[in-house]
Amino acid sequence: MNIWALDKDVRIKSVLLRLIEQLGTEGFVIKDSSAEDTHSIRLAATHASDISVYLYTYGQSEGCYGLDLEYPIIDAMNFNQTIETQENLNFESLLQLIQMHLEMVEY
Repeated sequence: MNIWALDKDVRIKSVLLRLIEQLGTEGFVIKDSSAEDTHSIRLAATHASDISVYLYTYGQSEGCYGLDLEYPIIDAMNFNQTIETQENLNFESLLQLIQMHLEMVEY
């Protein structure tokens, strides 16, 4: 995929390139690249599309990112999808959270 061809803000494109550099091309898939919001993107685990993160730059300090960790729906327990929000993350913290979250094992 050509990251620079996405209709996204340059900060989103840049962080995607850095993530690919660190996690490889198999580290995640772009789940939603909707052009409606150029300052965000949804990424999913390669092994389970319901484990995802919503990455955004709006409302964040310069050089920082916001991240919603999206957990899958747990039907047996009758829970809806749960979201955990982290804001003003530097790249190293962002990378660590994305890597840990997207590598979750399905139960």
